[in-house]
Amino acid sequence: MLADGSVVEIEAVLGDEIDLTLSVAYLNPKRLERCALDAVLYDGLDSAMLSAGPPAQGFWVGVTGRSADTFVPEQLWVVQGGRELGLCLKGEYDSETRLGTLSQFDGQYLVVYGAALDATLPMRVIYLSSIGPVSSEYRVDA
Repeated sequence: MLADGSVVEIEAVLGDEIDLTLSVAYLNPKRLERCALDAVLYDGLDSAMLSAGPPAQGFWVGVTGRSADTFVPEQLWVVQGGRELGLCLKGEYDSETRLGTLSQFDGQYLVVYGAALDATLPMRVIYLSSIGPVSSEYRVDA
C-alpha cells in the first residue's frame, strides 16, 4: 500500500533528539479500508462513525521509531484547501492489520476528524513534533 500511495509516511528524525515515523492510511474510501483493516472491523467503524451521521474522516496511524512513545494523536492534523481538521476521536489499536503485524509497529491508532473532505483534492497530513511540523501530502486518487 505504501508503494501505491495508499499509505504515506511522515518522518520526524533529527540525530539523537527524535526518531519517529508515522505511517498514515485514510480509511474512508471503500477501496482502501478493507485493504488496511479487517473487513469486520472496518464495517463496524463505518456503520458506527464514518457513515453514521455528521461527516467523519478516519485514519489509521502506525508509529515506529525510538521516539514512538512521544507520539500524541492530538498533534496530528489534516489540512485541505486552507481548512484545518482537528482530531475529534482517537483510540489505540492493538490488532494486526493488513498494513503489517503488531511487531512492526511500536503503536497503532485509529483517529477520526469530524469534518468533510473532498476526495478529489489533495490533503496534507501534518504532525507537530518536538522539532517542528513535519508533513506529507496525501492524495486519495493516487
